[in-house]
Amino acid sequence: MKMPCFKRFKIFLLGLAGLFGLTCIIAAAQGDASGTVAPEECCRCHFQVCEERASKRYVHAPILENHCAVCHVKGGMPSVGLGAVQEEANEEIEWFVRDSQEHNEHWFELPSHYAGTKITLMANAGENKVLNQEINLPTLDHAERFSLQQGEITISDLRVVEVKKGVFLSAIIAWKTDRITDAQVFYGEGDLGSSTALDNRWATEHEILVAGLDAGSRYRFVVVSHDIYGNKAMSQEMILSTRDFYSEPVLKPKGQPGQIAMKAHFYQEQGRFFARFATSHPVAVRLGRTGEQTLRVEANGVGTNRPQEHLELTDPYSLTITVCVGCHPQSKGEHSHPVDIRPKAGMHIPPEYRTMADGRLSCMSCHQAHASDNEYRLTRAKRKDLCLGCHRNFG
Repeated sequence: MKMPCFKRFKIFLLGLAGLFGLTCIIAAAQGDASGTVAPEECCRCHFQVCEERASKRYVHAPILENHCAVCHVKGGMPSVGLGAVQEEANEEIEWFVRDSQEHNEHWFELPSHYAGTKITLMANAGENKVLNQEINLPTLDHAERFSLQQGEITISDLRVVEVKKGVFLSAIIAWKTDRITDAQVFYGEGDLGSSTALDNRWATEHEILVAGLDAGSRYRFVVVSHDIYGNKAMSQEMILSTRDFYSEPVLKPKGQPGQIAMKAHFYQEQGRFFARFATSHPVAVRLGRTGEQTLRVEANGVGTNRPQEHLELTDPYSLTITVCVGCHPQSKGEHSHPVDIRPKAGMHIPPEYRTMADGRLSCMSCHQAHASDNEYRLTRAKRKDLCLGCHRNFG
């Protein structure tokens, strides 16, 4: 007698769809007069998904309503990124790098063959889109030569910014360097046997999340940074306590950001190409280029040559993270599991917990994409069992 329950759940999903403004705005190459993709067009090739939908108790609302393109087609709906980035659908731009932390300065190392071409920069502050600009990159010969300080790297202002309890207990460690470097934290209750994933974004201000900590404990930690030449700096050892929760006050600019001014600088060093963007207001930044790829990449990382008339698909990052947050903004709260991060060193991730191609966690690590017999389409039936799949020490 699943049908009555299923119908009630369908009504509930439709209510959520209305609440979060779930709309299907698809520029279809095939489909009916309204511009939406006919469901049989998707099911013709993806019949296994359609069969799964018919056999499962809990079905994702767009699948239930035959609006597959809402998530899968590029530009299918407006989306909100991890840094609360609201962007317009732009079917031509492929975003190739992003920094979701809001700062006044962002550094990127660009592929050297991008020199002399055009890129698009999108800068955002909070939930307001503040800048969308096309930039002409100089050739390597016309880029400035790097004049970075040589010798020993100086680490300063090392501190614990926050200790908090969400899905699990985590801390944020911050520091500054006197030149652009990468960032990593090594920590442990005894030795320094654990480490965060290497943050290889170039920056002078660093913030690293240390997750999966135990309450009421004292951790030793050091931070490590390397500059572009491979020079290494390690901080003195410090103590991180999880006996009390703590959050450093955040000074936010008064009023709305308004018009954002941006200056771009480009550098070359031994054939490497770097970009520095300085803005008048702390922003998150992403860079993109007009689409050039003929080989598309599916969410599982497998390339496929699709017919030209096929609608252009959403990139894997957007499909498994950005699109989800667009309809479920509450998933960004402190009681939601972090995504877009690599698992803690030594942590075993069950094979059914899908990760991105480079091992980072996404929304699909805990949820089934299309349909499931588990509430909220969880990968495991009970939420406790879901957590214990990775966090075995919590049992």
